[in-house]
Amino acid sequence: ALIAICPSYVKRLGVAGHKTHVVLNPFGSGNPAAAAPETSILNRSPAHGGIRLLLVGARQEKGLLEAMRAVNLIRDAHLTVAGRTHATLVQRSWSSEDTTLNGYQRRVVRWIEQNPEAARRIHFLGEVPGIAEAMRDSDVVLIPWMMPHFSRPMFEAWLMHRPVVVFDTEGVVEFCEDEVNAMVVPRGDWRAMASAVERLKVDRALRQQLVENGHFHARSLVNDKNSAQAILRVYEQVAVDW
Repeated sequence: ALIAICPSYVKRLGVAGHKTHVVLNPFGSGNPAAAAPETSILNRSPAHGGIRLLLVGARQEKGLLEAMRAVNLIRDAHLTVAGRTHATLVQRSWSSEDTTLNGYQRRVVRWIEQNPEAARRIHFLGEVPGIAEAMRDSDVVLIPWMMPHFSRPMFEAWLMHRPVVVFDTEGVVEFCEDEVNAMVVPRGDWRAMASAVERLKVDRALRQQLVENGHFHARSLVNDKNSAQAILRVYEQVAVDW
């Protein structure tokens, strides 16, 4: 059993009445953010010298194109994309005529070809062993997820004192309160995402509020005591089926 901390997603998977129970652990077998430095972007102003954005996941369901389109609207924004993707994206040798690209990757490359100025501000890391370093180098973490799912990167961002901008997608938004611990925008609306980032660039008090509340929320929800209680509740639920 893993750790259930996302009620609506667990319910959607059908915990009650099934012999196989899928529950969720935001940090797998460990907590990669446990050793995160107690620092934040509050020590500097991202409005000076541009703002560094991070997207974890280079796939359609993670909102890659939406994040790229948002960056295109934000002056001096730089986007780092961490996650397994086609080698040509990492090597910046892209061509929409490449027959080894799948359909979505071809759409991404075609957009890059049509928006060369924005493309210069987008960097694909490819698959990385851990996200801590990339997150440490970022100012804001984007969670433009298009499909319902639990968002591990959101909790990692909170634990590393990074503000997040999220789509109001089920499994993500249930942990968020707009302008309290996250900037929440309609799913698929990259213009609203860009506007939220623009606000964070200039509003230091808002950034501080998101960072402090997000960190407190993550620490209060993800800890040994709560994890043990969550596992116990799952066992109690499934025991009646057997």
